[in-house]
Amino acid sequence: LKILFDEMKSRLEKVYGPRNDITDRLMPDSIWNEMGDWMVALQKRERHLSTLWDGTTGAVLPNDLDHVFLYAMAIDDESGYIAIEYAFVNSSACEEELAALEDDVL
Repeated sequence: LKILFDEMKSRLEKVYGPRNDITDRLMPDSIWNEMGDWMVALQKRERHLSTLWDGTTGAVLPNDLDHVFLYAMAIDDESGYIAIEYAFVNSSACEEELAALEDDVL
């Protein structure tokens, strides 16, 4: 999973610029702190593996893109996935519109 994360990070860096700040952090009180516990800690959400491209990181983003967030999640101790979240500058307005539409359905 880490290898796939690093590969996708490299691909995204070609588009949005370099990222040296990767979060691979175990929560302070986690019991999943042994060498073989990496995936379990990720599954239990006691470990986080992610990186972010946005205006504060010097990323080269198109005008309408607010940020790109790459993260890893574990399904179990042997499998997981990586995900990319794209957020646009009008995300808040879109979420408000969706919430209003959902309320209208009720």
